[in-house]
Amino acid sequence: MYVKNDSEKVIVICSKKSCGWRIYASKHKKDNLFVIKKCKLQHNCGENNLRSRGHPRADAYWIANVVKEKLRGEPSYRPCTLQMDLQIDFGVDLEYRKVWKGKELAMHDIHGTYKGCYDRLRWYCDVVKKTNPGSVVECEIEPLTKKFRRLFICFHACVVGFFSGCRSLIFLDGTHIKNKYKGCILVAVSKDANDDLFTIDYAIVDAENDANWYWFCYHLSRMLLYYQCIPFNEFTFFSDRHPSIIKAVNQKAAYAPSFQEYEQHINNILESMPLARGFIVNSDPHSWANALFVGNIWGVINNNIAECWNSWVRPARHLPIVAMVDQIRMQIMKMMHRRCESTLLMTKELSPRKEKSVVSAYMESRTLRVQHSCDWKFEVVDGENSFAVDLVVMTCSCIVWQINKIPFKHAISAIEAKSLSVYDFCDKYFKIEAYRAAYKDILILSQPLTSGKAITGSWFEHEISLEKAHMFEWKHC
Repeated sequence: MYVKNDSEKVIVICSKKSCGWRIYASKHKKDNLFVIKKCKLQHNCGENNLRSRGHPRADAYWIANVVKEKLRGEPSYRPCTLQMDLQIDFGVDLEYRKVWKGKELAMHDIHGTYKGCYDRLRWYCDVVKKTNPGSVVECEIEPLTKKFRRLFICFHACVVGFFSGCRSLIFLDGTHIKNKYKGCILVAVSKDANDDLFTIDYAIVDAENDANWYWFCYHLSRMLLYYQCIPFNEFTFFSDRHPSIIKAVNQKAAYAPSFQEYEQHINNILESMPLARGFIVNSDPHSWANALFVGNIWGVINNNIAECWNSWVRPARHLPIVAMVDQIRMQIMKMMHRRCESTLLMTKELSPRKEKSVVSAYMESRTLRVQHSCDWKFEVVDGENSFAVDLVVMTCSCIVWQINKIPFKHAISAIEAKSLSVYDFCDKYFKIEAYRAAYKDILILSQPLTSGKAITGSWFEHEISLEKAHMFEWKHC
C-alpha cells in the first residue's frame, strides 16, 4: 500500500503493517527521474499475505500500455493469448474480462474508436483520390439513417498493373471481418507472370449477399470497361459458387486436358458413385472442366489464389475500418515495391516459376523421339503413344500446350528439332517484361492517418459520385 505517492517522493509498504517490506524513492535533482533510495524486499508477514496471484495495479490501463506496441504489429493478438503471456512475463494471473478491456483500450489509443473511424472514412477516401490519381473509391450510405453501408476501392496502380502484366483471370471471393461491427471483405484478384497473387480491387460490405455482390461486380465491370485493352468476353472469372463439389470431380475430371480423358474419369466416378450423375450434369461442366471450357484459363482450375488473399489480410480484419483498409493498402504497396525491385535483378526470359517449368519439360523431352511430318508439323513419340505438334498454330494433340500456354515436352521436342528458341513459343504473359510491367506503377498515401481529424456532419455533405446499381444489367461471363 502507498504511504505517500506524489510528484516528489513515493513510499510503499506491505499491506500488513507488521511486515518490514518497504520501498522509499524520491526525485533526482539533476535528471528529474525517480531513484530508489532505500528498500527492504523481504517479507516477514508469512504466507498469509500472499492472498492473490494478481496485482492491484495490474488494471486495464496498465495492460493497455504493456501490449500497445505488440498490437501495432499484430492486431489479431487474442485476449486469451495475451492473458497467458502476461502471466509468463509478469507473474500476474488476470481475469479474461480485464485483459479484453485492456486490449480494447490499447486498440482505441492506436486506431481510435470503432464508431468514430467511420466518420474519418470520408477523409481517407479523399486522401486516396488525391495521392493516387485515377483510383476508384466509392462510398455508399443508407439514405434514411445516413450510416455507412459499403465501400469500394480500386487503386490506379493495381488496375494498370493488372492490364499491363497479368492474365485476364479474375478470382472472386469474400472473407469475414473480425472487428466489433463485423461485415465482409469482397475481393477480386488475379495472377501475375510468376503465378503470384495480384490484388485488383476490394470492398467492405455488411454481408456476403446477392445485393452486395451485384454492387461489387457493377463497379468491377465499370473499371474493366474503362481500362480494358482486350475484349470483355475474354475475361475468365473464378469463384467458389459450388463449395460442395465432389472432391473426386475436382481432383480428376476437372484437370483432364482432352475430352476422351474427361469422359474416362467421369465414367470411373459414376461406377463408384452412380448417384453423382445428376449432380455432374446440373453443375455445368463447361464452367469447370478443362476439356470443355471454351475460354483461356492458362492451366488454372481452382480459386485458391483468392483464398490466399483472405489469409494474407487476416491481421487487418481485426482492425477498425479506416485502419483495416489502410493496412491492406500498405500490404499491397509493400508487395508491389518488393516485387518491382526483385524483377530488376532477373535476367531470364521468363518469370522464375515458368522458367523452372520450361527447364523441367525440356529435361523430359530429351527421351522422346521426333519424326518430321512436314515443314512445321511433327509427330512426337512418347513411349507407346504419339502426338501431333503444329508449331504454326502452336498446338499439340495432348492439349497441354493449349491449356497452359507454355510448351510441354512434346512441343519442346519439335521446337528443338527445328533449332528454334522455346521462349518464342511461350505466352507473352509469362515473359519477364510482363512481370515487370505489373509492378511498374507505385501506390502511395502521402498523408499519415494520424493527421486526419474527425469530420462532423451528415454523410450527405460528402459528394459521392455513385450511379445506382439497378441501372446496370450485369451479364454472366
